[in-house]
Amino acid sequence: MNKYTGIADYYDLLMTQGYYDYETQSDCLAELFKHGKSVLELGVGTGLLAEKLIQKLPDLEFVGMDFTPAMLKQARERLGESVNLVEQNVISMELEKTFDTIFSNGGVWYFIENSEDEYIFCSHLPNIGDNLNGLRRVASHLKKFGELIFSVQGVHRDYEQTLPQGLTYAQKITQLPDDCFDKCYIFSREGEVLNEQICKYRLFDEEEIRSILRDIGLEFKEITSCRQYHVYHKVCELS
Repeated sequence: MNKYTGIADYYDLLMTQGYYDYETQSDCLAELFKHGKSVLELGVGTGLLAEKLIQKLPDLEFVGMDFTPAMLKQARERLGESVNLVEQNVISMELEKTFDTIFSNGGVWYFIENSEDEYIFCSHLPNIGDNLNGLRRVASHLKKFGELIFSVQGVHRDYEQTLPQGLTYAQKITQLPDDCFDKCYIFSREGEVLNEQICKYRLFDEEEIRSILRDIGLEFKEITSCRQYHVYHKVCELS
């Protein structure tokens, strides 16, 4: 699984310069969460989205999980001690409780909108077996009829962007065999590379991932009206 230790110091600068629209995303998620009490975010990162959600739903029982200690350290500074943050690997997660909703806003899994109404499922876990194990662990943490929510992103591409503090961000995509690709994150200042990290991702077509999720008791429910989230719900327990 990709661990973002190398870019943690620059993550907030990138994410708050238009990489995600946290205000719109939190509005859409708050509408989905309003009838539930407990929510788990997979890949809480530095807590940027969690902060918005907690402001809008202050009574929500929120748990943020991440695999990268450096990210969780920043999330703790942002969110304070009142929010439950846990360091665990989704492949082996055990939180000893179940949730009304679990969501991944690009943190572990998400959908890529390849074209209108055509989607590819993208995973931070390049190994197929790890994906199956991770999704089963997640399903076991959902209450019956609970919802598993995945965000939607655009197609990955090479680009470069100017950031505050004189920084430049660039990303480079390298297609690999077996439905995988590498994404290289590069942060530089005046041509000097300050930090660089390569992460490997795996892709699944939409029918393939729906079949995998059905096998663990999760059925497709809807694409939200804001078009930013795919929602699945748990219809039966794992055998």
